[in-house]
Amino acid sequence: MNQATISPEQHLWLAVIERAFEDAVTPSVKSKGRQSSSKNTVRDISRAEAARWFAEGSEDFQLVCNFAGLEPAWVQRLAHRKLKLKGVRL
Repeated sequence: MNQATISPEQHLWLAVIERAFEDAVTPSVKSKGRQSSSKNTVRDISRAEAARWFAEGSEDFQLVCNFAGLEPAWVQRLAHRKLKLKGVRL
């Protein structure tokens, strides 16, 4: 994909994929206190949902990949490999 031929909309959808990947690999921060504990729980849920989004290849996932100009199966294979390297269970 040539940078010069990527539309602003494709940049947006690529950022959505990138953010989902970041969400899937971001570990929760262990800290003291009730508020941070609930934040960690939310982060853990978000991380699991993001990993599942890549693993399941839902209709939303396929649409986002298509809007980004990427082949969904390719993104899924790449994400699976990268998430496995980061120790994320799918």
